[in-house]
Amino acid sequence: MTWLPSRLRDLSRARETDRSWRPAIFHPEDDSDVAALERLLKGTAVVRCRDTMWQQLRDLMEVRSPSRDLSERELDSMVREHLDGRLVWRYGAWVFYPWSGELVHVLPARELRELRFNRNLYKITAHEQEHLACPRIGFVGLSVGLSIATTMAMEGVGGEYRLADFDVVGITNMNRMHLGMQDLGLPKVFLAAREMFELDPYLDIHVFQEPLTSENVAEFLLGGEKLDLLIEECDDLFMKFHLRKRAREYGIPLVMYTSDRELVDIERFDKEPERPPFHGLAGDPDPADLRNLKNRDKVPFVLRILDERQISTRLAASLPEVGESISGWTQLASSSQLGAGLVTNVSRRILLGELQESGRYYVDVDEKIQDGAGAGIPPFEPMDIPISAEALAAPVLPSPQAVPGTVTEDDVKTIVEYGIWAPSGGNCQPWSFSFKDGLLRCMHEEERSRSFLDFEHCASYLSIGAAVENMVLSAASMGIKADVQVFPEPKNPALVSVLELSPDPERVFIDPLFEQITHRVTNRKLGPRQPLEPSELHALHAVADVQGARLQILQSTEDLSEIGSILGVGDRLRFFSRIMHRETMAEIRWNVEEVERTRDGLDLATFEFSPADVAALKLVSSWPAMMFLAGFGGGKALEKPIRKTVSASSAMGLLTVDGVDPVDYFRGGRIMQRVWLQATALGLAFQPTAPILYLFARLERGAGEGFSQKEKSILTDLRIRFRSLFQVPEGHCDIMLFRLARAEPPTARSLRRRLDDMLTIG
Repeated sequence: MTWLPSRLRDLSRARETDRSWRPAIFHPEDDSDVAALERLLKGTAVVRCRDTMWQQLRDLMEVRSPSRDLSERELDSMVREHLDGRLVWRYGAWVFYPWSGELVHVLPARELRELRFNRNLYKITAHEQEHLACPRIGFVGLSVGLSIATTMAMEGVGGEYRLADFDVVGITNMNRMHLGMQDLGLPKVFLAAREMFELDPYLDIHVFQEPLTSENVAEFLLGGEKLDLLIEECDDLFMKFHLRKRAREYGIPLVMYTSDRELVDIERFDKEPERPPFHGLAGDPDPADLRNLKNRDKVPFVLRILDERQISTRLAASLPEVGESISGWTQLASSSQLGAGLVTNVSRRILLGELQESGRYYVDVDEKIQDGAGAGIPPFEPMDIPISAEALAAPVLPSPQAVPGTVTEDDVKTIVEYGIWAPSGGNCQPWSFSFKDGLLRCMHEEERSRSFLDFEHCASYLSIGAAVENMVLSAASMGIKADVQVFPEPKNPALVSVLELSPDPERVFIDPLFEQITHRVTNRKLGPRQPLEPSELHALHAVADVQGARLQILQSTEDLSEIGSILGVGDRLRFFSRIMHRETMAEIRWNVEEVERTRDGLDLATFEFSPADVAALKLVSSWPAMMFLAGFGGGKALEKPIRKTVSASSAMGLLTVDGVDPVDYFRGGRIMQRVWLQATALGLAFQPTAPILYLFARLERGAGEGFSQKEKSILTDLRIRFRSLFQVPEGHCDIMLFRLARAEPPTARSLRRRLDDMLTIG
């Protein structure tokens, strides 16, 4: 056994001289690299080979098609297409890690990072990720600094990394550094580089193992090019102050993390060239005066830097023990790991231009997470959408009774009650009524309908026209003649219509469409796509093609796909407009209490949403989230709901009328209501999809007022595409776009305000 100690010493010395920290990369499309790889494999250096290239490529194909549920066969086919005849072993690169003996087959650099950072989206946008791949970042001190550097590499923050630390790993480091016993005695700087290269062999890393001094620090900070950010985590007080002096001189921002109370310091020397180090808390001493201080003598400076009034109780208790019962500063693994995340977050935001100021920040976990400090937890909400009992069935209205020779108050109430079950944009119910001396006045309540979409109140006039049509039908069924006047008082545009009611018992007429008034409803349910019958089309045209109106129907798969695409882009534009987003969200009634209290707006139950759809809507209701999506051109998912809805439709219809004046929209509203009632009689689901029409109206007749130049351009393109599907002659207005489908009855219908809130008599 005499040989054993000698052999152990030899192996230990070999370990001490193991200075490898950079992997060898072999590109198999290069024949010289292939020859070098062949020589490597003939030796004994390779301990293990890992080749998962096919799976890496499958993963890449999968993240490039996130909306598709790809089968194993489809993925393999996409990989073969991607390889384009190349042999798998010649794709990407073979990376040899000499410190572990591992040979690993990896994707090319750009594809590796695309796949590796895929789950960063949208916490970091693709544009931001590209930007973050450029900055040069320096790390001084690789105890906590090791965790910070590897976390930055993991997140893709940084394009070039400079690592500086002259120390080697000891057991006392292992209470906070994720290293093993096999790493004892090895330079921290090498271990940091190794860990980072194991994440990404293509990283640009430079190591500085020699101690930083006043003579060589400029090389570290300036290198080939100046650092964009300095992370300072060293223990040497001289170097702490000297780095700040030089960072101030060269205009380099600096970030430091201190594990006590999770303190983050930001010093923007790039923006404040006269800024004192450590925010001026320790003055501005000559760094040379701080050389070679013992730990105990450093305490006064540490207290100044940390501000003794702000340090934790446990740190305050430990500082007098430095050099007595403990040999150095106390640090914990949990704080070190948390610091890595904090500094990475702060650094990313500095480099993206989000954090502009110097400052000191505490993220005190002990303070924030303690008994009594928990965040409020909202009450449990069932995933099933609660439905108001009133919303479950068609309204029960009085049966009209013909009373010879008179028009009573009860008759007027019945007529108006039928009228208010007309549709309106967002169920805003933009009307009020008054009756006196045989005249039923229909007023526009602008406060109820004022919105960006209601351009020139056209949508309101359309709705009031629909309400008047209901009232004319109900009056006729009671033997009451209703002569309709439109905008009878030019100086009072709020008076949209007057119905002169007079008894006419000899002419009781119950129009078949009258019986559909209480059954007419917006039905958003999806069903199997089935074409309309010729008889159904004929019936719809018969009630639509009157008084200068025209109904156009799309049924082909190609046409439905195109109109779905147009509406999808329009929806995305609406969600990305602050005013339209606010107004859209204000229309929604999220629960039974809101539904029954307001009796207007859109009951969430009428949307026919799944729990997943409701969750998505809640996310979409956040304007900051929409603004963020819009900022980098995202939000394609916002187009999918309407495209899905249109694709499940039997047809899409457009109703147009000649003229673009308020009276034309009023007239169009009456015709539109008859078309809707006829569709109801045919058992067809009817859903308006008209917001895009009122955006077009604002674009064309309002010169695009309220739109940005980009929005105008988008809408102009959509209008051209729209007119390739539907013919809208000059001087005509398109008043209603809607979908027709064969579907089950809707789950719920929106309520109406109480009659007494809308009608006054006398």
